[in-house]
Amino acid sequence: MQEEVIQNLLSDRSGFTEQLKDGELSGDWLVLITRILVKICDSGFGDSKLKIFQNVFSHSDYPKQLTSYISNLPNHNEREKKGIIIYGTTPDRFWHDLLVVFEDITKLPSFASQNLPVLLKAIKRTLPAIEEEHGLHISDEIKDKFEVLLVKIKNMKSEYVTKQQDMPNQRERNNDEDEGDPPNDFREISIYPSIIEITSRNIPFLRKNKIRGPYSGIHHYLDVQFRLLRRGFCGTFQTRHLPISRKPHE
Repeated sequence: MQEEVIQNLLSDRSGFTEQLKDGELSGDWLVLITRILVKICDSGFGDSKLKIFQNVFSHSDYPKQLTSYISNLPNHNEREKKGIIIYGTTPDRFWHDLLVVFEDITKLPSFASQNLPVLLKAIKRTLPAIEEEHGLHISDEIKDKFEVLLVKIKNMKSEYVTKQQDMPNQRERNNDEDEGDPPNDFREISIYPSIIEITSRNIPFLRKNKIRGPYSGIHHYLDVQFRLLRRGFCGTFQTRHLPISRKPHE
């Protein structure tokens, strides 16, 4: 089910990516996009799922507009509140969906530390203001989970900043033929290939196995070896599938 949703979202025919880039997103669209992301959160983090999160959080105004939307919720008057889901019979639903998405993103520490802090701070300010201004009650469990998540993201961001500061030193020590830095942490990549990977002609990010000179550290060594080993495994499926998919009626 999740793989089918992911394929549809990446398809040009779905219009999902274009909608993200289509200027200002209404509150309804922001809520809907969040609901869509919830539907893919149970799947593993392959390249396809990562691309969707990058499209939403890195290549669109969704985070900025969602932050603005959340921050303005306490200021709505009675007329503006009509039809807004968080003022309905299930006000916790929207906040629960955000938690599901954010907690899934924490499986990508560097990505989470870059994209979630501002949103989480806005939510922390907004929840008590909504309760005070509009007489709503957000469940204590949800508020506690946001608090825990904010602390977790702060720690991730601190580790990310430290890692970024240490990167120049790592590059100096890394006297090799590497083709740039990896786009994500290899630990965040699903071992099993997705349907999109198997049917795609694209080759994922790879670096050469080092012949001369040392690796910069254990993380560098494991990253190179894991990606090469996984490519050897997944590439077998790809090379066998593509000739068949090109001639479906033979």
